[in-house]
Amino acid sequence: MGKDNQSTFKFQMNGLKELKRDLRKLKLTSELSPAHKVTSTIVAKAGQREAPRGPTGDLRRSVLPRPLKTAGRVKAGTKVRTSYAAPIHWGWKARNIKPNHFILRGFKKVEPLVHKVYRDEIHRISKRLGRKY
Repeated sequence: MGKDNQSTFKFQMNGLKELKRDLRKLKLTSELSPAHKVTSTIVAKAGQREAPRGPTGDLRRSVLPRPLKTAGRVKAGTKVRTSYAAPIHWGWKARNIKPNHFILRGFKKVEPLVHKVYRDEIHRISKRLGRKY
C-alpha cells in the first residue's frame, strides 16, 4: 500500500508487452481505450456490490470507473462526501479500523471477464495489424 492509499492491479497476458510496444511505434496507444473503459466499468460495478451498506449509500455510489488511455482505473470516494472511502477500504491501524477490501473482492469476482475483454480486444487489434500477439 502506498502513501496515497492507491493500489494497482496487474495481470500478465502473453504478447501484451509486444502489442503495447507496437502500438506506441504506430502511434496507436489509445487502441486499448475501449477495453480499459469496459473493464473499469465491470470492476466498478462489482466493487459497488461489495461495498459496505451504509445508511446513505454514498460509499457505494462513489465507486466509479475512471479509465485512462493507457489503463483501466476504479476510484472510490470523493473529497467532500465520502472522504472515508480509503480508510474503509484499506483500513486505518491508528484508528482501529480493519480493512474491507471491497474493490479487490469485486475485482476477484469478475477477473475472468476482465481477462476475456482484454483477450478479445487484443485479438481484434492483432487481426487489424496483421500480427499475432
